[in-house]
Amino acid sequence: MTLTETASELVANNLQIAAPLVALAASWVLYGVLGKRMLGADDDYWPQLRNRLLPILHRLGATSGLYAQGKVLEDEFVGTVQMPEDEFERELEAAGFYRNPLSAVKRSPNGWESDGSWARRYGKVRWLADALRSLQIPVAGPPGRMLGRFLAAAGDIMARRQTDVTIFTQTQAGATTIWVFAHDEPNSLNPLTAWRHYVAKSWNAQRGVKEVRGVLEDRNINYQTDVS
Repeated sequence: MTLTETASELVANNLQIAAPLVALAASWVLYGVLGKRMLGADDDYWPQLRNRLLPILHRLGATSGLYAQGKVLEDEFVGTVQMPEDEFERELEAAGFYRNPLSAVKRSPNGWESDGSWARRYGKVRWLADALRSLQIPVAGPPGRMLGRFLAAAGDIMARRQTDVTIFTQTQAGATTIWVFAHDEPNSLNPLTAWRHYVAKSWNAQRGVKEVRGVLEDRNINYQTDVS
């Protein structure tokens, strides 16, 4: 057994410990080091990075039952939207969604590679988020700024659940069609819910689809559910 296989086996056998640690590390990098400002619509390098790196992690962990890629299900289908991809992503950001690099890379039912993953988190523990945001940062310089950004994002990090959106962009004859899929699940960033997220406990496609269709309607974005 190689070192990589040994490490992935160790993670798989201790997933309830490993998942919170990964969530905490990812939260620190995404919200502390990078900052939420780098998870918006203009940061369109994320899909390419994820589509390159996560399949490698998937192959490394596959022998132990770990995964970093998968397929969306037909039950997750929200609808198709006729709109340029960058414009649609700005609408998602305006509705409170941010890019979700931690999400597994998805393929559509017909095998397309995803063009982006987004999440909007809810069920926040308000008193905890408010308390963390109000803390005085005792460290100056870059470490202090990173800690400040991390604590300011406590509402997202400690939220109990998230609505996850995956988009697939199709361009034909100069027209752009975005295929939108969604589900509702435990928050992948919250160390207290990361394990439940990874093993898909209380995963709910119907709730996610309903939520995202409501977002589209609120923002006056037309969508089609009949693609026959």
